[in-house]
Amino acid sequence: MMTDSLKSQLDAFRQENEIRGKGPLSVMLYTTRLVLEKGLPANADDWIAKSGGQVAGLGKSSVQKILSDYDIDRTLASEGGRTSRGSIGNMRSYVFFLSGLEQLSKTRVQEIEQYWIQCVHEFFASKPFRLRFDSSVALRVFITDLLAQAKERDKDGTGTRFVGVVLQHLVGAKLRIALPEQEISVHGASVADHSTDRESDFVIGETAIHVTSFPQESLLEKCRANIEKDLHPIIVTLRERIDMAEAQADRLSILDRVEVYDAVQFITLNIREWSDFSRERKKPTVAQLVAEYNSIIEACETDPSLKIKM
Repeated sequence: MMTDSLKSQLDAFRQENEIRGKGPLSVMLYTTRLVLEKGLPANADDWIAKSGGQVAGLGKSSVQKILSDYDIDRTLASEGGRTSRGSIGNMRSYVFFLSGLEQLSKTRVQEIEQYWIQCVHEFFASKPFRLRFDSSVALRVFITDLLAQAKERDKDGTGTRFVGVVLQHLVGAKLRIALPEQEISVHGASVADHSTDRESDFVIGETAIHVTSFPQESLLEKCRANIEKDLHPIIVTLRERIDMAEAQADRLSILDRVEVYDAVQFITLNIREWSDFSRERKKPTVAQLVAEYNSIIEACETDPSLKIKM
């Protein structure tokens, strides 16, 4: 396990040398792997290509090979930092830094590599989700693509379940726009209704709305409790999870008392209605949904990368 002292030294190096973007991170990963394989002391000049303009061997494939060792399949940089401005300078500074560390065993270098992998996770997570608008594309494509981006982040292993977070706040944004006269309370995804005393994610009149990417039995138990309190439960989930939710409801003998909706359709049908089914009004209506979603993120979440850039 990495010591606090080593982490502090790495944090200081990262800050002083502005190792933030994909290029510098690629250089750090690749150089660390070279040190792991070849050891120290090292002469930085030996790791410069004969052309003199780049770090020898550094490129997309070499960086992706390292990332794949940590089950990361997203591309960090198309050139792997090979042609990034300052790559050689960053490599030289980093080799000098590593050479100055005490007791730099192979195990310690592996810990350092894991440190840079965590930085890569943070880099991927720092980028907002992107919604590329095209008036000729069906509305469901936009929402489906956002959820696909969230699924990719889930694979990066940062601990946050991005699909569930995005789904919850998109539904919250849709409800706020659809029912402007209602007080729609929103909550951070870390305080989901199944872990609190709240009846559901949203309570509107006599309806309890549960938003989930994975409808477990505990959620259906919550629905049964809703019914006992004369509330009508609705589950909004991913299309591929509808059968799962209905099977759980049937097992608890409440299938005829619970409605289960495909989340994408639940959101997009309202957008069509708000835009009066007009192609010209589609973009500003989608923009309104994104703006409301982003305002919820600002109010309820601490991670700005959850925002959507349109």
